[in-house]
Amino acid sequence: MGPWADLGTESAANGLRIEELALSEAVRELSADWPRFRDRAGTSPFLAPDYLALWARIVGGLDTCRIVTARRGGELVGFGPFMLSDDPFGPFSVETLKFVGNNVGYPGDVLYSEVAAAESESVRAILRHAARWGATKWDFGYLPPTSRTHAAAHEVLGAPRNGVPLDRQPYVGLSLPPSWQAFLASLSSNARRDFRRKSNRLSASGDVEVRVARSPEGARAVVHRMIENHGRWSAGTDRAGWFGDERVGQFLEEGATLLAGRGMFVGFTLEISGEQVAWNAGAFDGVRYFEQIMSYDRSFTLGSPGLVLGFLAVQRLIDLGTKKVELGPGFDQRKEALGATLVEHERLQGYRGWARPIAAIHRRWRGRRFAS
Repeated sequence: MGPWADLGTESAANGLRIEELALSEAVRELSADWPRFRDRAGTSPFLAPDYLALWARIVGGLDTCRIVTARRGGELVGFGPFMLSDDPFGPFSVETLKFVGNNVGYPGDVLYSEVAAAESESVRAILRHAARWGATKWDFGYLPPTSRTHAAAHEVLGAPRNGVPLDRQPYVGLSLPPSWQAFLASLSSNARRDFRRKSNRLSASGDVEVRVARSPEGARAVVHRMIENHGRWSAGTDRAGWFGDERVGQFLEEGATLLAGRGMFVGFTLEISGEQVAWNAGAFDGVRYFEQIMSYDRSFTLGSPGLVLGFLAVQRLIDLGTKKVELGPGFDQRKEALGATLVEHERLQGYRGWARPIAAIHRRWRGRRFAS
C-alpha cells in the first residue's frame, strides 16, 4: 500500500474494533453505515468517503490515503480520514500525517475535517492506530477547541506544537433564528441600513433576484461561473493563483455535483436584470450550511453584491430550516455585517521522535533572530 505499514484490524478497549481501509475500500464498505453514523457524529457532508475519494482522485492521489474506522458490536462509531505527504524540514523532508484534503483553508481543501466520533474513546483509539504508522510530523489543520480530536491529538501524538510555532485562525459561524424578520432584528441598526442602502444601489441598475440551485447540474454551473469570475478579476494580481491549478476547479465542480445529487449542496446566484453578479455555494445537511466558496463581479463593487447576496442567501437558508451557517476561516466586512461570531481554531501539528528537539531548537533560533 505505498507508504503505509498495513496494520490491518486490531482490538481496542471496551469492545472497540479498529480497522484500516484503503479509501476505495471505505467507499464500498461504509456506504450503508454512513447516513446513520453521519447523523450521530454530526459530521459535515464534506467528510463522506466518496467525497474524500473524489478529492484524492483529482487532487491528492488515492495511494496516499487511508481510512481508520472504529466499530462496537458491528456498528460504526468512529471514522478517521488520513493521508501521508512529504513536508519540508530544513533541507530535507519528513513524512507527515494529515487529514485527507489538508484542512488548512485553501479553496481545494476539504474543510471541517476531524476524527469523527460520538465519543472520545473512539477518537483516541483511531489516533493511536494512526500513530503506529510512524510519521515524523502530524498536521491536522485547524480545529475548534471543543473538538474531541483537539484534546485527543495532544494526548496521543504529543504535547502542543512540539517545536512548531503557534498558529491560529478565526473560524466564523452564524446561528440563525426561525424567521428573516427575527434575523434582521438581531443586527445592529448600522448593519441593517448598510444592507438596505447597498440593495437599493444594486436595484438602481436593474431587477435584483436570487437564484437557488439544488440540482447537480445547477450546483455545478454555479461553481463553474464562480471560478470563471475569479479568474477574470484576479488575473495579474497576487490572488491569481488562489484556486491553484485546474485540478482544484475540477474537484470543486465535481464535488458540488456529487453532494447536490444527494440533496446536500446549495448554490446561490445574485442576478441584476438576468446578469449574474455574485455567487455563494456550499454543503447543506438540512440544518447547517457550510459555505465553501463565494465570489462577485468587481464591476459592481460599489453595490457590494457579495454582501447583499450574503444577506439574501441567509433569507433563503432560513426558509430551508437552517439553524447554523459555517462561514469558514477569516473574518471580513461581509461576515461582520451578518452578525457572525468567530472562534479561534488552533492548527494542530507537531513533530515526533528525533525531529522534535531539532524543530524546537530551530523555533527558538528563529525567535531570537527576528527579535534582534
